[in-house]
Amino acid sequence: MNPVVWVILVNYRGASDTIECVDSLNRYAHFAKILIVENGSGDGSAGLIRSAHPRVHIVESPANLGFTGGNNLAIREALAADAEYIWLLNNDTIVEPGALAELLSVSRQDSSIGILSPRIDYYDAPGAPWFVGSRLDLEQGEAVHDNAHVPTNVIDVPWITGCAMFCRAEMLRQTGGFDDRYFLNWEDVDLSLRAIKLGWRLKLAPDAVIRHKIGRSQSKVSRQATYYWTRNRLLLTSTYGSELASQFVRRNNYWRALRSLWRLEDGAWGRLLATRQASYDARRGRFGALAG
Repeated sequence: MNPVVWVILVNYRGASDTIECVDSLNRYAHFAKILIVENGSGDGSAGLIRSAHPRVHIVESPANLGFTGGNNLAIREALAADAEYIWLLNNDTIVEPGALAELLSVSRQDSSIGILSPRIDYYDAPGAPWFVGSRLDLEQGEAVHDNAHVPTNVIDVPWITGCAMFCRAEMLRQTGGFDDRYFLNWEDVDLSLRAIKLGWRLKLAPDAVIRHKIGRSQSKVSRQATYYWTRNRLLLTSTYGSELASQFVRRNNYWRALRSLWRLEDGAWGRLLATRQASYDARRGRFGALAG
């Protein structure tokens, strides 16, 4: 009998996190199959994960395919095996008891749901929400978490974070999964919008809870992270917004970088240079992995 749900984790130099995530998923072994993509870590991650969980299926990529490519590699395998649902889950998460069963129940009750999100709390602060809703403004190039009110019932949302996308397999067949041009960042918003365009609904189920290992305090943003965020924000806006929106986002990207420089923040010069490179590449249609 084929598993009802395929859970996909992409590992990049995070074996200990991946092992802990699988620990939390083991209770669902009777109806879920775990597929891990070892995304070219080059640090022995695959061996460490196999030692801890010898029955988990691992696909090894010789190179880092990014968040998009790593997930797409596994999505293709799951679809070929006639998966019914595919849960794209960050490897640095912990799944609370009952969460996956709740996601499956809610999704089965409403065939219009293409992507369903659980409630996502901070790992080190259970009960403190990291993602319980979202807002989207394509004319401003803004896609943000909306945690002002924790819902008590299933709600519609305009986009779902790639941290935990519980997807109907048919939706992924229709969309083709993530757009590899993004590589990393904004790919979740793009997939959400393409699913909506095809008539699928996006919802959040607050009774399904996971926890995410992400810092609550502001941390240093790397030059590489700035590059992908900036470039892909331009790609998304040019795809779904107006020309005025694209012009606004180009100016706003530079304003953010200059504000960081004016405030003498660590790495500000690097962020300004990354913003310049991102804008240059976006104008010339250079997407995917950052060269070099």
